[in-house]
Amino acid sequence: MIQLSTNLFGGYKIRVQVVKQRRNVPRTPFFPKLEDILNTRSGSKISRFFRHFFEKGNLKSLVGKNLAAAAIVASITTPGLGYIPHVQNATFAEVGVLSVDQPLTTDVHLQYPVDLVTVNQGYFSYHPGIDLKGKVGDQIRPVMDGKVIVIENSRLGYGKSVVIDHLNGYGSRYAHLSKILAIEGQDVNTRTVIGEVGNTGRATGPHLHLEIYHNGAKINPLTFLPPRSN
Repeated sequence: MIQLSTNLFGGYKIRVQVVKQRRNVPRTPFFPKLEDILNTRSGSKISRFFRHFFEKGNLKSLVGKNLAAAAIVASITTPGLGYIPHVQNATFAEVGVLSVDQPLTTDVHLQYPVDLVTVNQGYFSYHPGIDLKGKVGDQIRPVMDGKVIVIENSRLGYGKSVVIDHLNGYGSRYAHLSKILAIEGQDVNTRTVIGEVGNTGRATGPHLHLEIYHNGAKINPLTFLPPRSN
């Protein structure tokens, strides 16, 4: 038989006796199960022990009683265990998490510039707009009322493109058009056909590249466009 003992803070001591197990003798765990700890009646010895342990260690205020119990038991009963086991109905420390159940809304209301909406590529720092799938010749309409301020015809970059100035510092660009049906200075609304989908400029296939500006800065069009139904 081997005897081991160690002192704990608060005047507690743990003494362990290691003996050779006899056959047909039921095994009694050295440490109580986690469920027993969590369900222990108030006032019992084990309850008083763990209450004192948590208070002395200030663990209760940091991570919650049950989470601390799970960590302690796991570290003692399973050497090398590097995670905290799942405890059903356990109470954990509250964490500040922002939950948004509603889509972002603004005072700006836009429409999609094409009838059939499929986003081929989203908005990224290296792609400051969205690509909408389309066929050559599909009609394009402004996302908002405004005035055409730039018409471009290039074999590179945006290819054939239209830039429209809207109210309150907003603007929009429609790029890679196969045909431009608007002119600079023209007042347009959401029913005006300003061009047709194409693949001019730096494009890998027919699509509409849409950019939205606010006070000169490019912003994510999907922030303002309505949710897609498809």
